[in-house]
Amino acid sequence: MRNLPFHAGFAAAYGLGKEEALKAVTINPARIFGLADQLGSLEEGKVANLFVCDGDPFETKTQISHLFISGFRVPLDSRHIRLYNEFLERQPGLKK
Repeated sequence: MRNLPFHAGFAAAYGLGKEEALKAVTINPARIFGLADQLGSLEEGKVANLFVCDGDPFETKTQISHLFISGFRVPLDSRHIRLYNEFLERQPGLKK
């Protein structure tokens, strides 16, 4: 699952095209599962699942800035990220 954007990006680079690669991870799976009337594209009456990024979603360097699931904003930080950042800035050794 976490590698899906990279696989779609490779498919786009090797001839599928970016528009078809995007469909391969959005509307086409929704059609396969019979959920195209609810998911897979941005249309009125459908569930609003989307993300906002700073570049091409199939590029590895692209960063996601916002995530919305069912129309609600989902925070992108977690306890793990906060702890990582806290310990990243910590000075080694004991202070006197």
